[in-house]
Amino acid sequence: MSEIQVSHSELTAKQILDKYFGSFRKLDNQHPIWLEGLELDRYYPDLGVAVEFQGDQHSRIVPGMHKGPEDFQRQIHLDTKKRQILESRGIRLYDINLLQLDRMRVLDLVKRIAKDGAEYALKKGRKDIHYKLKTTRFEEPETYLMRKVDRLSHIKKSYYKVGKKKSWLKKLFGI
Repeated sequence: MSEIQVSHSELTAKQILDKYFGSFRKLDNQHPIWLEGLELDRYYPDLGVAVEFQGDQHSRIVPGMHKGPEDFQRQIHLDTKKRQILESRGIRLYDINLLQLDRMRVLDLVKRIAKDGAEYALKKGRKDIHYKLKTTRFEEPETYLMRKVDRLSHIKKSYYKVGKKKSWLKKLFGI
């Protein structure tokens, strides 16, 4: 089996989710039959929550990722199809734009996932999961994770500045 490539920003987002939801069953990079060949980046079956880690290619044409407008439209169609299938199954989909993570968005996202997961668990008769989510304190993650988020946020702000030649990887790792 080939190893799946994960970007640094996706890895950071997964580490943050693991901090809060690490004790819940999770499935990464899954292709369930009912999703008609589409992939879920992360799925919490007991919470009824799926997470998609998205870059700019999901919101605009990105040269090198899209061959043209038709390719971008296909991307939008597949994203919409995935959302509709998940909604029909009662699963909440969260799209996380990896280049727009910041401290406030992280905490807001975590709280929304916990709220939706608790409601889903209650509907499914999983009072243990409901109770666990309702009694968990959602505080800011460890400093090292938030520093990573801050660096990613800073990179996003400087990513589109004209005349900047410095690689975003160089900025991230300080090389």
